[in-house]
Parts: sequence; C-alpha cells; structure tokens
Amino acid sequence: MRGAGESIARSITLEGRTGTLAVETEPSTEAEVWLDGKKLGTAPDMFTVLAGDHELRVVATLNGQKLESTRKVTVTEGKEQTAVVALKAAVPAATATVPVSGSQATGVVTTSTGIKMVSIPGGTFTMGSPAGEADRGSDEGPQHQVTVSAFRMGQYEVTQSQWQAVMGSNPSSFKGGSLPVEKVSWYDVLVYCNKLSMQEGLTPCYSINGSSDPSRWGAVPTSSDATWNKADCNFSANGYRLPTEAEWEYACRAGTSTATAYGNSLDSTQANFNGEYPYGGAKKGPYLQKTTVAGSYKPNAWGLYDMHGNVWEWCHDWYGAYSSGSQRDPLGASSGGYRVYRGGGWFSDGQYLRSAIRNNSSPYGRGSYLGFRLVCRP
Repeated sequence: MRGAGESIARSITLEGRTGTLAVETEPSTEAEVWLDGKKLGTAPDMFTVLAGDHELRVVATLNGQKLESTRKVTVTEGKEQTAVVALKAAVPAATATVPVSGSQATGVVTTSTGIKMVSIPGGTFTMGSPAGEADRGSDEGPQHQVTVSAFRMGQYEVTQSQWQAVMGSNPSSFKGGSLPVEKVSWYDVLVYCNKLSMQEGLTPCYSINGSSDPSRWGAVPTSSDATWNKADCNFSANGYRLPTEAEWEYACRAGTSTATAYGNSLDSTQANFNGEYPYGGAKKGPYLQKTTVAGSYKPNAWGLYDMHGNVWEWCHDWYGAYSSGSQRDPLGASSGGYRVYRGGGWFSDGQYLRSAIRNNSSPYGRGSYLGFRLVCRP
C-alpha cells in the first residue's frame, strides 16, 4: 500500500472529457475498485475517468471477512475529487434459479501454485443455439441435451505470470503479468498442463507415445504433427487439462439459455471486444484493441471471468459436427485437422462472443487473440 503523497493517477483508454477520482476506504485497506462494472484497479489510488455520473463499487477482504460498498459518484471535468467509501460486510447474494438440471457453482479453491479454480456442479443443459438466434452459425446445431459431470475450472484465463512460472518464457504480444497469456498453440498448452500438474504433485492428464513427461516429447511442433495429434488424455487423472467443448459451453452459460451469459445483447462495457460492433441492439462502446487484465469485467453467475471476450480459449475437442442425440460428457470428434476454441477475443465483433459460437484452428496455430483456461477433476 502506498503512503501519503505516493499515489499516482491511473489512466484508462478514454474518449471524451475527463476528471480525476481519488478512491479511499474506511477502514483503510487495499481494495478492488470497479466503475460501471469495469475494474479500474486497487485503492487507495487516483483514476482518470470520464466526466459524468457513475456507479462506484469497492470490494476488500479484511481479517478474513469480505467487505464492499456501492455508491453513485459524479466526476466533474478537469477537477480532482475524493470518494471515501465506507466498507460494510458483504451480504451473500441470493441463489438464482437456473434452467439446467444441476446446482449452482459451490466455491473457489486456490491451488498450491496460486491458481483459483471454481467448483462447477454436474448438470444437464441444451448445447448449441436455437435456429432463431441472431447471427447463428450453422455448426451451432442441432441443439441437443448434454449431461456434464462435475469439474473445476479456472476462475480466470491463464495469465502470463502463471505461464512464465512454469514454462520459463512469455510468448505473448501484449505484455503484462496479469494479462492472459496468448500466442500459445494447442500443442504448447499440453506441455504447460502436464508441467504444472507435475509441479503440484498431481497425475498428468496428457501422454504422447506412452509418456506423460513433456521432457520426453521433443520440441513442440510448429506444423501439424501426427504423433502429437494422437496425444491421449486421461480424464480420470487429477492433473490439469483443457475443457471439453461441452464443459466450456456449460460453464460459460452458467445456467442461462440466452445468447450470452448476460442476456440477448452485449456491449463492450460487459466484455473486452470490438465495441464498434455490439450484439443484439446494444449500444456501441470502447474498442481497446488489446487484451485487458484477467478479471476486468463482471463474472458470469458461476463466478467465471472473461468467458466472453479478451482472448479466445482452446478446448480439448477436435472440431466436428454435433450429434442430434442426448450425450453424457462428450469428447467431440474422434479425429480431425482442427481443434476447437471458444468465447471470442479482444478484436472480435459482438456476435462472435455468443455462448454457442464455435471456432477452430490447426493445433499448432498461435495468435495474439488465442489463450486458454484450465480444468481438472472436482
């Protein structure tokens, strides 16, 4: 925490007239600062924000207790003003009714290496999009019932600091320890998952040529590789792996059946994407043209951040056509040339952030728009 006189104004990408808002808390403690649903940073600090009326939310944990407060603030152009926020004990949110056969997510577990994993309950949901959904792709159907077993999923996309701690390097285009790692291939992610599993004393999920030790796999291919394409995943192991496409969509929807986890429209104050092209009649918003700190926007109902936007996320499955019948824990096509990725990215138009949208790439593909998150057994 900074001492008196050490505060530095934080600036976010803005268009328009601005003022300066200093945020302090009572009692005095470090706290997350959110403005209009977007994370600004940590208090106490000063922030350059658009002039006008805003909703300010401050969240902290003190002596093991969660404290928070929400209030309206008005920022005057060219002026500096201070908001002293009185923190109060958080009131547990009411349990929502969800249109799936299953329960709400039950909690967050922090692993021995500091990764936060959300417990996702098993349940049944309708996978894919209805024929009448705006901007629907033909590969999003037919809709079908899928039952998913319980699992844990990373609360955030894997960050650059988490990647570098395991792999010793950072391939990302947009540098920053708290930004999601990107420019990682599906092949790269298998290595990371097994190395992290071994680091935590868990049983690795992936094996190539009968070995689960990545040091025996050789160099990561930069073109399609028949041996790596046959990588086997032991779903009974307790180590880390990529989510199946069904697990990913189930977790993204978090009990919803709308086009996104936030309803049938989406603007770029809700997720990081090209706000010039919002979805479902939403208003235009900022286009940041880069990734943002993992967890900068409000989570879905199950506490997962950035399931829409920021970076696309690799899934386990080969890309292929959907089955029309009911399924339990489907693993996708048995073979193929492309692996699935989901969720949309920082440069995507709003239609490509829908819960059912599907995309795919060669498993050796890398890009500044492509990252991932982890899953593991409950």
